[in-house]
Amino acid sequence: LVGSEMCIRDRSSPVHFTQSVERMIADGVDTFIEIGPGKTLSSFVRKIDRNVKVYNIEKPEDLDRVIALLNRAGDQAAAVGMKVGYHNHQHEFAELGGKVILDEIAARTNDSVVIQLDVYWAAYAGVEPVSWIKKWGRKAELLHLRQIGPKKENVDLPDGDLDMRAILEAAAFVKEFTVEHECPGAAESELWRSMERNVSYLKGFV
Repeated sequence: LVGSEMCIRDRSSPVHFTQSVERMIADGVDTFIEIGPGKTLSSFVRKIDRNVKVYNIEKPEDLDRVIALLNRAGDQAAAVGMKVGYHNHQHEFAELGGKVILDEIAARTNDSVVIQLDVYWAAYAGVEPVSWIKKWGRKAELLHLRQIGPKKENVDLPDGDLDMRAILEAAAFVKEFTVEHECPGAAESELWRSMERNVSYLKGFV
């Protein structure tokens, strides 16, 4: 877990999209990729700074360009002993040209590009996380643990539909796990309760 004060601020504060993009640009980020329905966020980024490069994935050739970009970034990261991590949402499980977007990213990127699978968004899209993790093996090097409820809401790890024990057992090559529970507007006491329950639940697997 990250520091408690930062966690509470992160879970209970506005997104601050404009400020976040401005900070990223100030730190040297010059390329943004949006995968999903439409170009909503891309349009916002262009309004903030028209000098940055923005990519949308709407056609197979768009995905080709993004994969090439990820591979270039992976090569640059490898040169300094690092890797590029790709975090999914539900949109990457859509098909494009008859192929699942995230599967294409996993299959066609080099070893310096790894997937941080968010199991909540996989389940949200109707994909069974254990099967995906086993299918891609070493490519699933990072794992985002979030639990999904019967109405597709984000709930505490012990309360939802995903078998977290099975997910963790399948994650043979995962090097880092991150637990997230989105609860916007929750009181500080609720955030602490959620963190304590999730930690206690995971300790039961050790």
